[in-house]
Amino acid sequence: MESRKLQKVGADTLTISLPKEWARRRNLKRGDRLFLVEEGEALKLLPPHAADPPDDPVMAALERIERQLAWVIDRLEWEERSPPVQPTPINLSGAGVRFAGRQALAPGAVLELALVLPGDPPIRIRTFGEVVRHKRIGRAPNGSHEIAVKFVNVSERDRESIIRYTFRVTGR
Repeated sequence: MESRKLQKVGADTLTISLPKEWARRRNLKRGDRLFLVEEGEALKLLPPHAADPPDDPVMAALERIERQLAWVIDRLEWEERSPPVQPTPINLSGAGVRFAGRQALAPGAVLELALVLPGDPPIRIRTFGEVVRHKRIGRAPNGSHEIAVKFVNVSERDRESIIRYTFRVTGR
């Protein structure tokens, strides 16, 4: 039996690396979505093709409802544990976000992102992004940094919310 160490990414997320050979045999690439199934104390990891929707329409509907409930519960829990929101100017698109930060972040670094888009009600989005570019702004030792991040696992629902918001704000 092989063991792996949990790694902390962001404030509340733990990750684990996959055996390279296992991923290669299943033709998995960076960005592919895997599915987790809890079975008692075990956690089963399924590649995308193994998690095809069931043929039974009732089971398919129940699984859709279960995913939607999990999404709602996740959002509610996130709101409870999120720090107060500090408005920060950003450059936002459906592909990613650019913002000013106080510290340098190396390209390739993975960030947990918490976005709150103004509206009634506000739209809260939690996702991950990968730093693709970093540029120092100003000359002071504690100057700020411009950081560009591409979204790596934003849900289609959240991506559509971001795109609708940007169109509304830009008047398109």
